[in-house]
Amino acid sequence: YYETSVEFTKTTQEYNGEVVNFTVEAKIKDTGVSVGYETIIYKNGEVVSSIKDAGTYTVSVVVDGITYNHDVTTVVTPIKLDINVDQTTFTYNGSVQNPNITLVKDNVVSGEEVELEGIAFTGINADSYTVNLNLDGEDISNYELAQTNVTYTINPLGISYSVDYHNDVMYKNRRNVHFTVTETSGWDLSSLVRYE
Repeated sequence: YYETSVEFTKTTQEYNGEVVNFTVEAKIKDTGVSVGYETIIYKNGEVVSSIKDAGTYTVSVVVDGITYNHDVTTVVTPIKLDINVDQTTFTYNGSVQNPNITLVKDNVVSGEEVELEGIAFTGINADSYTVNLNLDGEDISNYELAQTNVTYTINPLGISYSVDYHNDVMYKNRRNVHFTVTETSGWDLSSLVRYE
């Protein structure tokens, strides 16, 4: 008896903090006369009051208690947020070292709360380390990270040395070998040298 239609201005759009509008038409099939209607909005299969947050939406139209479902959908995609990483290469120093990672918030909708979740860095020894990144805050469902992990490297501490071998000098029936060690990064290497 009735025919209805639902039309979205866009099938896909990025979240912007604003309600997405749509057009509904409901009329008597034979005469084309418009009739009153109600709408039911579904986000990922759950009833919601408006199309706003990230998700996939459909709209059903109700006329005289009869529900008309429509396959047409609109998708609101999360905003992708970038990160800044200040340094990814370090030299071993015996302490935990890590890059400074910050969230670029230029695209965060005004008044919304989104942060990087706390990161537990463990890199001490020379090796390559990867940390996973997650968002934290009240509004994270509308955002996602463009990059979800950071890899950084701790290189071995470099020690330079030279060796002078004196074939003609003997000490306690041993040939005399002279090492010159250049200490780096303020390390005291005296404990590594054995004198006889």
